[in-house]
Amino acid sequence: MAIARDLGLPYPTASRIVQTLVFEQLVEREQARKSYRATSLTQTLSLGYRDHGALVSTSRLHLVELTRKHGWPMTISTAVGTSMMLRESTYGQSPLAFNNYYPGYTFPVLECASGHAHIAFSNTQTREQLLSVLERLGAVSVTLDLFRSGKLVERIRDDGFALFDRTVRTANPGKTSSISVPIFDGGINIAEMTLSYFATAMTSRPGRRKVLSGHEGCVNKNF
Repeated sequence: MAIARDLGLPYPTASRIVQTLVFEQLVEREQARKSYRATSLTQTLSLGYRDHGALVSTSRLHLVELTRKHGWPMTISTAVGTSMMLRESTYGQSPLAFNNYYPGYTFPVLECASGHAHIAFSNTQTREQLLSVLERLGAVSVTLDLFRSGKLVERIRDDGFALFDRTVRTANPGKTSSISVPIFDGGINIAEMTLSYFATAMTSRPGRRKVLSGHEGCVNKNF
């Protein structure tokens, strides 16, 4: 109905087009809601398409399993400009979630755990380019200074994960925190996997490390 309204098409016409695209496997329906998104096959339509289809399909089972085990919602996100965009999430399957964040939701790269992991685990050239863009856009923060100095990069790399306490850019500002780890493909950081939790539920670094222990194999898959 939203597609028909936005394009000014009769509903039967829009529905028929969408169902045809689903049949041709160019579009798939999201499991948690009545929304549709492009599949990796759309790369055959445009040389500019960036393929995340294999990433999402391969990681989905890991996200569901980790949510089942720990209860907390999990997400996969990738960098888009100076933001991190959700590609897949289990918010709709977690009993421990204030809100549901669907694929396409974005967070500023400096204000979320996935963004910090992305910056820290990217190669030097990518990191410097991103930090330079942030500076040109007028970003001023202690976090940016710490990344510039290399101190935050070193700490995150030594830990193997990034933490962000009391995330502000959410539907419930300051109520949740998150842990994020990089996903590598051929030694290149292509995405981040993040676990979000109530800020008051887990405050110690040992507790967070315990959640992460035993899951290293989930972040070194080939996509």
